Amino acid sequence: MTVRKISPSRRAFTLVELLVVIGIIALLISILLPALSKARDQANRAKCMANVKQLATASLMYANENKGYIAWSTWDNPEPPGAMGWCYKKPRINPSLFQEADLENGAFWVYLNAKEVFKCPGARQSTDATHSFNIVHYLMNGSVNSFGRNQGGSGPNASWPKFWKQTDFKASEQVLFLEMSDTSQHPRPPIGDGATQGAWANDASSFPPEDFAWRHANGMIIGFFDTHCEWTSYKDWVFEVNKPGKSRAYFAPDTTDGR
Repeated sequence: MTVRKISPSRRAFTLVELLVVIGIIALLISILLPALSKARDQANRAKCMANVKQLATASLMYANENKGYIAWSTWDNPEPPGAMGWCYKKPRINPSLFQEADLENGAFWVYLNAKEVFKCPGARQSTDATHSFNIVHYLMNGSVNSFGRNQGGSGPNASWPKFWKQTDFKASEQVLFLEMSDTSQHPRPPIGDGATQGAWANDASSFPPEDFAWRHANGMIIGFFDTHCEWTSYKDWVFEVNKPGKSRAYFAPDTTDGR
């Protein structure tokens, strides 16, 4: 007589078990995503701070090779004819559109020779090439050219902006570079002086309250003349912008209040 073996029946997942597994996976993802996002943000902040430090170092090197004078901030009212600004030269390759090739004609290119140094890895890209955010995500403080005030007097350079030396500034206390905002579609309240931050910059220089970047834990990276960098909060930057007299934000050498 042949004995037939009875194989055990295969047991499938029940719907409840499947839902439990899906729930556990979803829970793990919800736990891991913030940690991954935080790690990415920290990496972006570290890279951005390294970029700003390199820009400040390039500024110092430029000054050392140019009798102590700081590079033109690209402040545009008016600009020196054919002047080489810190990140591009006027006139640009295309006067109406910023192109990455413009960076290669800037004063800092010889020291950096890398386009990625001019961009924060956490920034959203601009689709509007008429603004300098298309090629650079950092701004030089307009204080270095007295916010466009000209030389005055007579002579061929009378209408040029004022140029100052590295020694005219408090290197460890005054902000040379700040991040450019990428939130033009969602402007924040005014920082001070009647300027509302959040608008795309039309050049690579700015008034201190014109922009505030919220990319790094709702703060931005700032770089000083001595090349050290810091993270600053919106609250602290508002304080500096609205402080009477000269501050880390306003420090034009030719006025008592730095404005």
